[in-house]
Amino acid sequence: MIIGIAGKKQCGKDTICNIIRYLDWMKRSESMEGLVPSAAHFQAVMDNSDVAPILSIWEKHAWADKLKQCASIILGADVDCFEEEWFKSTFTTLPLSNEEGEPMTNREFLTAIANSASLSSDLTKFATEQIAKMDARNEARKASSEQK
Repeated sequence: MIIGIAGKKQCGKDTICNIIRYLDWMKRSESMEGLVPSAAHFQAVMDNSDVAPILSIWEKHAWADKLKQCASIILGADVDCFEEEWFKSTFTTLPLSNEEGEPMTNREFLTAIANSASLSSDLTKFATEQIAKMDARNEARKASSEQK
């Protein structure tokens, strides 16, 4: 079964996913028999990094994960940064402008990539140049390893 959760930024999509996983885990876990789910217990479980990832058979797959991986390569940022509100609200390291002519934020950058019709020629040119540089580095590494 697939459950789709959609909504605006910071509206609680991940929290709903975690609640579903928590309730499923509570239902399936024999050691939790008799324990009533509560907000306090939920938060304690979520705060425990040893337990939270193995809660249930449900998995979270965000549609933007691959998009964030691509953006992290282009921007030279860690992909985990795209999970942080402070990072998404800051300007990109690239000299790009949004539709209003102001510096583009990392969130706007993700949106621009997702909506390829709105990609500026500057961004397309920059991405093409970065891919060419990566290809050249990979070819150089390959040639170097073949000579050894």
